[in-house]
Amino acid sequence: MSQIRYAKIRVSLIALYSSRYPAIGETHALSVLGGVAKACLGENLEQLDIFDMVSVSQGNCDLLIDFLENSRPDILGISVGYGTFSFILKEYERIRAKVGDNCWIVLGGPLPTKMASDLVQKLPNIYVITGEGEYAFKELLLQRIKGLSLDPSNIPGIVYLRKNQISKTDRHLIDLDLSPNPYRKHIQSVLDGGGQIFCELSRGCSWSKCRFCLRGLTDFKGTREEYRRFPSNRLRDDLHSLSLLGVHNITFADEDFLGADIKDARSVVEIIEEIQKELPHPMNFDTSIMPSSIFTKSMSISETEERQSILRRLKECGLRKVFLGIESGADSQLQRYGKAHTAIEAAQAIATLRKISIHFEIGWIMFDPLSTVEELILNTQFIKDNNLVPSISYMFSELRLQPGTGYIKALNKIEKDVNFKIYNRKIDPDTLSFKYKFINQGVDQIVSETHIWRDKIGSLHYPLKNLSRFGKGSVLGENINIAWEILSDIRFGLFQGFESLLTTNDSDYTVKNDSRTMVLDSARAASNKIIQLICQLHEKSQRQPVVRSLKEAASKFCNN
Repeated sequence: MSQIRYAKIRVSLIALYSSRYPAIGETHALSVLGGVAKACLGENLEQLDIFDMVSVSQGNCDLLIDFLENSRPDILGISVGYGTFSFILKEYERIRAKVGDNCWIVLGGPLPTKMASDLVQKLPNIYVITGEGEYAFKELLLQRIKGLSLDPSNIPGIVYLRKNQISKTDRHLIDLDLSPNPYRKHIQSVLDGGGQIFCELSRGCSWSKCRFCLRGLTDFKGTREEYRRFPSNRLRDDLHSLSLLGVHNITFADEDFLGADIKDARSVVEIIEEIQKELPHPMNFDTSIMPSSIFTKSMSISETEERQSILRRLKECGLRKVFLGIESGADSQLQRYGKAHTAIEAAQAIATLRKISIHFEIGWIMFDPLSTVEELILNTQFIKDNNLVPSISYMFSELRLQPGTGYIKALNKIEKDVNFKIYNRKIDPDTLSFKYKFINQGVDQIVSETHIWRDKIGSLHYPLKNLSRFGKGSVLGENINIAWEILSDIRFGLFQGFESLLTTNDSDYTVKNDSRTMVLDSARAASNKIIQLICQLHEKSQRQPVVRSLKEAASKFCNN
């Protein structure tokens, strides 16, 4: 019996970039799906081309078209991240014209997952993978090499248009034990640009109860039972491949690195310790850990001590920085957010990391539609008491009100009680969020002022934050400590302005000249230091798009 011969195909993977969110690092989905293509197609993969526009901070469609001119794909996968929905709507016709009608175009990512129906109606002849993409992408690839007409009806997690009707197939969780190793041969451009390289040890969240959190991306029911881990050999192989490419620093993309159960935390540190012993050189890493994975009042003394021991062991294994999603220092606000910790527990988690000398970055959501001025004062006091100004990612973040979250369900009930429309029902597809009003008039006035500050200094703070997030592995290299000092100066100016704003003698927060002066003076002083810092960088680093835009913003600020 003759052996069946399948066609060889060309696969291209693209991640779109938005200057609205100038991240500096790889789009890990491309590595994941590249690994799927290599593993399932084998010798039937004629060519795999990857263009990560995020890694090179480029949103120019002409570059994308040039890439497609050379790659000529049979299947084109496009990762549509935050801020790029408008881009794909605008440029889809150019993309389709370049690849031709015979190319299967597949969209994935957070925006397509939640806006799939809109996309398949607006963009002809496309298919959307919702949530985790490994299994669906594999099945599409297999159909293509078999020479079959595309029939997604039996592939989980696909949304498409059939006879002008939206069709959706059921989703299911990926079996992480069957997930192939990520593809890594394309990441040199990320390394050259000093960007972050991501790895995974788990998906989902062992808490899954934060009311503002958009579930349904790496899970689909949004339950703690969907929290699961990859086999340790996958991480071992991935880190080994990365080390051979010269990578010394990685970031875990996990939402919840240690998990809630002490058994999970023990397992993690044992895995990391074992892998580090086998690598050609040590690997430093950053990760996200829940405050409640470090300390809660309900923990016994022995468990608290063991968790501290686990953190020490992780530090010895290369743990460089922890992202800690504290979000607020006001218990009433933490309860609204559905967080797993109290303000006191968060303070203890911070103290524990300081005791072990682990660097940390704080996630913070100062404002939500139901905020009160009293909560803002509590937040300010919490920041001062715990010396958090240099560590908060952005002090004046506002809750992103997203569809299907517990917060928006609670807000719908409140609207009925107060007979007042709090949020606009028209969604912003680039952020998957709704605009809203602040119920408290004082908070509304304060937020309006912080918007002025943001508009004035955002072009300094946001890119500097992203450039300095990755430590010495970033494009800033040995100058990272200087960058942290400048960033800290900007943040202290913001905090002092905010404190001044809150200490007004009456309930009118519209008179803010002194507060605004504090903010702008600190930003102006920082601008001079930013220019000096950038001039010290290697010429190649100075040409990096985010570095270049930061220098332009600093120069403009100095000249105003």
